[in-house]
Amino acid sequence: MSQTPKPKYIIAHFDAHGVATAVARARSLSISADKVYAKYPTTGPEQLPNYIDTFFPTLVNHDVEIIDIPVNVRNPKQYIDTINRLAQNTSVTIFDHHKTDYQFATIITAKLVIFGSGVEMAEALSDERNASLAYIGVVADRDPSILSKFTRDVVNAELLPLANKLDMLVRQDADVALKNLITTPDPVEYLRTVSVQYPPEALAKQVGIIRRGLGISIIELKGGICISKDVV
Repeated sequence: MSQTPKPKYIIAHFDAHGVATAVARARSLSISADKVYAKYPTTGPEQLPNYIDTFFPTLVNHDVEIIDIPVNVRNPKQYIDTINRLAQNTSVTIFDHHKTDYQFATIITAKLVIFGSGVEMAEALSDERNASLAYIGVVADRDPSILSKFTRDVVNAELLPLANKLDMLVRQDADVALKNLITTPDPVEYLRTVSVQYPPEALAKQVGIIRRGLGISIIELKGGICISKDVV
């Protein structure tokens, strides 16, 4: 695990990967659920600056970790200015795996840790007890680096169904999903037993054929329309 000081707050991207990684991190460090934040759309790259300025107005002694939220390439100045202002008075560490961050590394004054893959980030931010949940997040992100840890058969049979469940829970309400995963005794078992539909019922009624795999999910709708998603 990372040797950075134990954070007082964790802010994570609102997708399944960000939520799973943040939960694994929080559980590994025994950080309570009320100190971990992931909410659509406020903890995404575009709205993170406003979120920080709203909920951390004093910008002093918060010891913040930001997980899986890359620099907003559409407005990098706003993102970087906010992060740097926060970092003036408190410890700020950004953990990410998006290669778009490299170009901003020299102008971000917060500690910026860019991992080479989702698997590397999962293993750095979680202990052995919580690594399984972090790996599920990697699968939810359709990151092929997961194949460095598990065979494709294991991924598709064991991890992908849980990743799909997590994806749907997060889409319903990222904050609720995060809190449930932190407070439940066993988050992986929670995902196994929780009832959730994948894909959503509204879409499933239109689906003709669904083909799923680690790298690609193709949904062919009746009428010849094809929607592709999660393509690596």
